[in-house]
Amino acid sequence: MRLYEGTIGEFSKDVIENRAADKLKKAFENYYHKRVNESEYRSWQQSFNFLNNAFQVSELKKNPLIIEHELPYSSRRIDVLVFGSTEQNKENIVLVELKQWSNENVSEVEAEGNILVNYGRFKKESPHPSLQVQGYHYDLKDFLTMFSDTDAPSLDSCAYCHNYSREKKPDVLFSAKFEKAIKEFPVFAKEDVKKLGEYFQKRLSGSSGLEVFNRFLVSPIRPSKTLLAHTRQMINEQQIFNLIDDQIAAFNAIMHKAINLTKTKNKSVVIVKGGPGTGKSVIALEVMGELLRKGKTVMHATGSSAFTNTLRKIVGVRARKLFNFFNSFPTAAENAFDVLICDEAHRIRETSVNRYTSREKRTGLPQIEELLKIAKLNIFFYR
Repeated sequence: MRLYEGTIGEFSKDVIENRAADKLKKAFENYYHKRVNESEYRSWQQSFNFLNNAFQVSELKKNPLIIEHELPYSSRRIDVLVFGSTEQNKENIVLVELKQWSNENVSEVEAEGNILVNYGRFKKESPHPSLQVQGYHYDLKDFLTMFSDTDAPSLDSCAYCHNYSREKKPDVLFSAKFEKAIKEFPVFAKEDVKKLGEYFQKRLSGSSGLEVFNRFLVSPIRPSKTLLAHTRQMINEQQIFNLIDDQIAAFNAIMHKAINLTKTKNKSVVIVKGGPGTGKSVIALEVMGELLRKGKTVMHATGSSAFTNTLRKIVGVRARKLFNFFNSFPTAAENAFDVLICDEAHRIRETSVNRYTSREKRTGLPQIEELLKIAKLNIFFYR
């Protein structure tokens, strides 16, 4: 899903004529079937003017861009993607996260990597912009197969905090503890419009970017080998699992069945039944780790937000993408994974649709059929 696409020149014209935010508003309401939050609409209006200033400095006009791109298996959206080639003619994409935070809105917290943001009506702990950008950066690299091709484009990612000053105190965003993250995923402040323009120029001016833009639009979505290897490593390092007694026998039986079934061309299902407290989730996670070690593409899904988010915290920022929810797959491709592990399968609902589900995600299928569609082998753990 993309709320806006066009060239930099077309975007600039829409901004100057005060149409850009209205176009996104219309696209948002057509797709999500709900009204745009007024604060988000105002943020588009303000941020686009600052972004356009940086584009004017870059002198780029023909390069394609996308605004509000929805990430795979997620409702999160990347603010801006711009396409081109470096000055050395290497195809490249630049990702930009736009922030309206000011110095007065941001303060420190004890949690490493986080900051406290005052939104007026409420305060919220959020990741530092560089760390948020890092997550989006790897979401693209880990799920778009074009980034695994031998001629893969490069990806540069940054944040633009256009209301935040480097020269004003308190200066939380540029404190020493964030230096490493900022070095890899730069943050541009309100004084940096020229630097951001030069950043675009250096990374995008080698070509119009139309070819890499078209590759991006049609790139299949599938977990990369790098992501699978990383997740396998994280699971092993965390030492989450400690099977005992009957759990070991169950694990061995499930793995024997799973490996044999993944070798066939037919879709298959394994059902594991056990009462509360029998360790089904422990077995499920150990099965996932072992299948990853054997080179299979595996996704773990539940219907519990608390449980899934706990697992995500354990395995870390990047590996968390392979832990999702039952309603995350309505538009996923057939057999997108070798194995889908459905933990707490008693939570599977009649449908993934709610009143906010976009038209494009209303498949008309029961949730169980959506889950069966996306994997060659489904393993259901239920009580």
